[in-house]
Amino acid sequence: MQLQSSILDFLRDLRANNTREWFAANKDRYLVQKAAFEDFVTAFLFELGEIDERLRGLEAKSCIFRIHRDTRFSHNKDPYKTNMGASFSPNGKKIQSPGYYLHCEPETIFFGGGIYMPEKDALAAIRKEIGEFGDDVQAILDHPDFKSFYGAPSGNVLEQELRLKKPPKGFDASHKHVELLKLTSFVATRSFSDKQALSKNFLAELRHGAEILKPFNDMLEFAIKGEKN
Repeated sequence: MQLQSSILDFLRDLRANNTREWFAANKDRYLVQKAAFEDFVTAFLFELGEIDERLRGLEAKSCIFRIHRDTRFSHNKDPYKTNMGASFSPNGKKIQSPGYYLHCEPETIFFGGGIYMPEKDALAAIRKEIGEFGDDVQAILDHPDFKSFYGAPSGNVLEQELRLKKPPKGFDASHKHVELLKLTSFVATRSFSDKQALSKNFLAELRHGAEILKPFNDMLEFAIKGEKN
């Protein structure tokens, strides 16, 4: 199963014509590309289910985000997203659980996972895990396979944009893993060129990335729930 180039073609055209009138006139074309993306996500879910048993039985429709934007509180009033994306966790596209994410947009294609902006209790639990077992957490991030797949220049071992300026309450600035403790999101990402994403090897690359990310997600799951997968 390959990602279809027609999906990216449609998204390019949508980016250049992001109006309700254009979308209505191209609704049939959208539905064809939506189905093609759903087919790819279904194929990837099969691969994920072999890696992470939490995800077995998930359906693509529960993982794929809608293309309509919520513009109520945004200065950007474009009515449609210019990407197709899917989040894979036990709750489908609900992100408050460690999982995986696929973002398909022309010139901006990436895969990753972890947990984005965890809620207060989950964040506290993750920080407690890092505080007590930071060496083990860092060992996952420093594994050669992890650094090779998610490291620069193609990715980020951990996104650094969402972080505190000072150590969180209860942790000293001298803590060995203080930079990990400052994070408010725990997400690793890997970018792909359009050419790479449209190759016959893309699905295998995504599976490889998920296999590498699994121990990190297991750590997050254990920290939050006290359960090992």
